[in-house]
Amino acid sequence: LRQAISYEMSFERSKLKVTVSLDNNSSNLDFNVECDWHELGKQGNEIPQLNFFMPVNYNCESYKYDVAFGAIDRAPLMMDVPANSWGIALRKNNKKKSIKITTRTKYGFRGIDNSLALTLLRSSCDPDPYPEIGLHKFQFAVSVVNPADNISHIEDAYQYCHPMQVISSSPQKGSLPTAHSFAKIIEGNVAISAIKAPETSSNHQWIIRLYETEGSTTKATLQFAKAPIKAHWSDLHETPIQGHGKIIIKGHNLTFVVEPHKIANLCVEF
Repeated sequence: LRQAISYEMSFERSKLKVTVSLDNNSSNLDFNVECDWHELGKQGNEIPQLNFFMPVNYNCESYKYDVAFGAIDRAPLMMDVPANSWGIALRKNNKKKSIKITTRTKYGFRGIDNSLALTLLRSSCDPDPYPEIGLHKFQFAVSVVNPADNISHIEDAYQYCHPMQVISSSPQKGSLPTAHSFAKIIEGNVAISAIKAPETSSNHQWIIRLYETEGSTTKATLQFAKAPIKAHWSDLHETPIQGHGKIIIKGHNLTFVVEPHKIANLCVEF
């Protein structure tokens, strides 16, 4: 089920323990890292930094990163840029596979000179002279992907950053099927950002926030375990609004149109 190699190394005053693993049928080469970090920055002299550096064997003219409510392409920059969880070193021909780094807890990426780097630790010295001293654990993965499919990158990163939780229970009778989903996307280039109860509490309403991922108008359809009674658009303050197009309810499905790069906020009543 899993092949792995582990190694340890020392540098300066710090130590690394690394396990690199590949699960059966997985596209991610996983890095599980433990670092005992004891490097100190000095004012006006040096700022020690630990990076994961991945050179690629193709010409890379731009880099793609996930940001709030979408993805963005950036030119090569000799500085760290923010991303929620992944970065891709893009080929000039985006129909060919590219290298991607996905991370659970780090957010600084640097794309430059046909390489992609992830900042892991940085010992700045002001205002805290010892910001990173101690034991750190972090996980990230390298994969080869189709760079054009934003929705798959968003979904894969969400699954990587939120692994399945399993709860054991004694055998008992139940009414639900063995495979079940309360809500899922069955059509459209959209990703769900949040599902929550309204701030004005209601046991029969959901606020569903989603966004368009590919930069083109899309018809989206959500399917629920229970048939919705009605739905309306709302703003981010959950106030009902007009003029955003029809919301069609048919059985357990909800269909609507989302414009390019737009956020859609729905209130659904069951």
